[in-house]
Amino acid sequence: MAAKSQSNDPKTKSPGSVTFSKAATQGQWGRAWEVDWFSLASVIFLLLFAPFIVYYFIMACDQYSCSLTAPLADIATGRARLSDIWAKTPPVTTKAAQIYVAWVTFQGYFFPTDARDCKFTGSFFYNYMMGIEFNPRIGKWFDFKLFFNGRPGIIAWTLINLSFAAKQRELYGHVTNSMVLVNVLQAIYVLDFFWNETWYLKTIDICHDHFGWYLGWGDCVWLPYLYTLQGLYLVYHPVQLPTRYSLGVLLLGLLGYYIFRMANHQKDLFRRTDGRCLIWGRKPKVIECSFTSADEQKHRSKLLVSGFWGVARHFNYTGDLMGSLAYCLACGGGHLLPYFYIIYMAILLTHRCLRDEHRCANKYGRDWERYTAAVPYRLLPGIF
Repeated sequence: MAAKSQSNDPKTKSPGSVTFSKAATQGQWGRAWEVDWFSLASVIFLLLFAPFIVYYFIMACDQYSCSLTAPLADIATGRARLSDIWAKTPPVTTKAAQIYVAWVTFQGYFFPTDARDCKFTGSFFYNYMMGIEFNPRIGKWFDFKLFFNGRPGIIAWTLINLSFAAKQRELYGHVTNSMVLVNVLQAIYVLDFFWNETWYLKTIDICHDHFGWYLGWGDCVWLPYLYTLQGLYLVYHPVQLPTRYSLGVLLLGLLGYYIFRMANHQKDLFRRTDGRCLIWGRKPKVIECSFTSADEQKHRSKLLVSGFWGVARHFNYTGDLMGSLAYCLACGGGHLLPYFYIIYMAILLTHRCLRDEHRCANKYGRDWERYTAAVPYRLLPGIF
């Protein structure tokens, strides 16, 4: 639902040909087979809290000029009631409610590509959030997961940003350089997604996660509404940045994108050539390793320790975070709301990093220990 980042395993394959290790089948990656009480509580919390976050941010900007404390202060002091705030919120239409009820009733149950794609845990809430089917499809031509991950939210991200720029011009007669920066830097990421869409088939979302609320709602609601908070904020608080500051933000964003793209390119090149390539002008260094798949077969694999992958084990995430920070810095330092994005991305990518490493440690065992000794840092060299 957010950054489309690759697994750290250089042998990850496209959907339909994924080889799962024992660790994967036991739930260390993707869907769990059994749900403990902590996981269930976390799922219910997210199902309740995530929609509230989206609503609260949009409502605060629409009714309180993006103040995050004013709605709470008004309610606490009696100047406003919850019903007053809700009355100014666009209502849910009957058609929208019917579509949503139909989705909740039928998602994941009726369109399996293969019966082995389905995972049931006995927990309705976990099944609903994390998905039951791995690759639900209608026939051979419509893949639910690929469509929802790669079309509505990603396209809406750019269209909504452009609409905010148009609104700023309508209100103030001009578009600020901060709004231009946000549109340009985020549009680069979107264009990269479509230009390198075949690479996307190797990402965690496609290769490991099942299709449920986490991906469907995340890509259709969370992504387009919260990834565009910088543009929404700049509609209500236009910021004209000093030239040197704006150039610094632009360079940070471009450098972050370069690291993100080149790190993923190096990994993809390494996969496609089985290591018979040059990275930074030299033959790549690798850690030879082995693992046992679910069918008890032994396999050989290689872990890349050259280029950006010799700097940190998830340096593509580092580039992603640099770009995310640039989006926020483009809005200046006068408000917390635009910085929600970097806070969220830091949590998301750190969590993905730890998930990935947990899976790889179980998959590769001592070979993974050799790899972490060769590349000791996860994200930030010298720090983490």
